Amino acid sequence: MAIRNPSQIKPDRPMQVNMTSMVDIVFLLIIFFVLVSQFISADNILVELPEPDKSLAKAVELPDRVVLNCRNAGRTPGGKPSVQYLLGPISIETTAELEQRLRAVKEARPDVQVLLRADRNVTYNGVRAAMQAVAKAGIEIMNIAAEVED
Repeated sequence: MAIRNPSQIKPDRPMQVNMTSMVDIVFLLIIFFVLVSQFISADNILVELPEPDKSLAKAVELPDRVVLNCRNAGRTPGGKPSVQYLLGPISIETTAELEQRLRAVKEARPDVQVLLRADRNVTYNGVRAAMQAVAKAGIEIMNIAAEVED
């Protein structure tokens, strides 16, 4: 009984890959994404809502507290540590812009409070600049969040 090496066996016809099922799946995915994108765009139509005269619904109140996060943003090209300020989800580059946004919040809600959260890798100068921006904006109550180790 002779054992043949598989590399010496030559097929009668070249191997073919059946691409039919692959093409079917690709077309199904295309149809799915086209339909889903149409459903999403249908949700974004403009609607003029009625304004009732006597409504029992309560007006939405803005929160009394704003969260200000200070994150380490690496180093500047000069080698100085850089701080990224986040007022809620909004990223703020400079302390002047931070002060301006805090003043706008103070005008909208005079009794607003600020909760200052700082990454432990942020230098004190970065946190101090945020505290000064809060003070210059005229906000009187500022809380500082800290993690206490047991």
